[in-house]
Amino acid sequence: GRRSERHHLQSLGSPIVIGTYAAALAVCVASLAIGQAVIVLCGRRRWSWASAPVGLAILGAVCWATVRLPGHGSISAILVLILVAASLGYLQGKGIWREGFTVGWPVAVLAAIAASLPFITGDLENLLQQAVLQALAAIRVA
Repeated sequence: GRRSERHHLQSLGSPIVIGTYAAALAVCVASLAIGQAVIVLCGRRRWSWASAPVGLAILGAVCWATVRLPGHGSISAILVLILVAASLGYLQGKGIWREGFTVGWPVAVLAAIAASLPFITGDLENLLQQAVLQALAAIRVA
């Protein structure tokens, strides 16, 4: 009843949920910027839908290679910030973001709604429990 509704509404604005959205947004922006810069460096002068997966692959490779360096991931985070800043600087003034935004915003909105369904339906606890169990299983395998 009333208590579960109040708990559900509080969980939507909780720091965990907001942090999850902020982290997802940061990964998406970094992936798009790095990927599009690489695609432009390869010769394409227009927006490419492949920029997000290309950037995510590069981001994953860079983080995997640097996360175990001294500094507990600080070097990895600094390197990612440098890559994103360099990518945004390189793409500045090329007009690529305007095209990507006008074409891609409906897809981004639909993806955000789909990713938010566990939070909206109140199944956040089950989602977090499954994520923790999968992470523990992955650690055991490694």
